[in-house]
Amino acid sequence: MPTAPPRACATCGHVPPCACARARETRRGTRTARGYSNAWVRYARDFRARYPFCGQRDGGTFSSEHSQCWRAGRKVLGDCVDHIRPIRAGGSIFDPGNHQTLCTRCNVMKG
Repeated sequence: MPTAPPRACATCGHVPPCACARARETRRGTRTARGYSNAWVRYARDFRARYPFCGQRDGGTFSSEHSQCWRAGRKVLGDCVDHIRPIRAGGSIFDPGNHQTLCTRCNVMKG
């Protein structure tokens, strides 16, 4: 049975899977659908301002558990605040002890 060729993304024009924000939201759901409020966005921005490097945790300590950058001896600025223990596994959303700054690469590799 023939199938139609994949269509280009309506937002960025690339053939899926594409990396545009709208396509990511479609696959993962919006941040609000995943439980991240505006209060979380403000909190995460402040956390990254205090702990800007990949692998950095509350108190300024570094961990190589999820940070390939820190393991390799590179100091890379982080892009996101990661929950060390996922919320769906009982981790607290606003507990600083459950957060670490990660770069996008390390966050994706964490899975």
